[in-house]
Amino acid sequence: MLHSPLKETESDYLISSRRQRCKDILAREDLNEEGLIEFYIALHVVLEVGLNALLRHLALWHAQSFFDKAEIIDQVDDVNFKDKVAIFLYHAQFDFVDQHQDVEKHHDILKKIVHFSEIRNELLHGHAISTFILDGKSQDSDVRRKMNQATLTQQINLFKDIIRGMHFFLDHLIDSPKEKIDKEGLKNKYLDIEFLGK
Repeated sequence: MLHSPLKETESDYLISSRRQRCKDILAREDLNEEGLIEFYIALHVVLEVGLNALLRHLALWHAQSFFDKAEIIDQVDDVNFKDKVAIFLYHAQFDFVDQHQDVEKHHDILKKIVHFSEIRNELLHGHAISTFILDGKSQDSDVRRKMNQATLTQQINLFKDIIRGMHFFLDHLIDSPKEKIDKEGLKNKYLDIEFLGK
């Protein structure tokens, strides 16, 4: 069966709007708890939607021509983004000539994704953001203890590390003989960190 070329019109709204939301929140002089909650969720959306879109493009690029493209999209979209990253890292073909130290440095992307996603999962699953008074002593919930500058900095650094790692692996991805992939275009579209400042 012959397939017509895929013409895709993709909405980048979630990525672009959440990047802007992150920028706006970071620009605030008085960053309060509500702002931190919004930032953590927005930054996670940027990462998850961006990686899902990137890996969907790579799956379409790599798949044999006889597979139905729409079916590939549906199947790939059913896999969570951490698992897609693992499949990419362990099944794609890379050229790492004299780059073994960098491979080791970036290999912990999967652990970083789990750590990065922790706070988003807690927030969206309704974990308590509160202070309890127990036996006359004040005690913050686990999530409230993450509402601070140190955790904000940690989340930004994890995001940047994950994105830089994906840059590294994408840069070393071996091109298919059938067609080259626009690595720079994909990085600019889905793996940007400029919106977070320096």
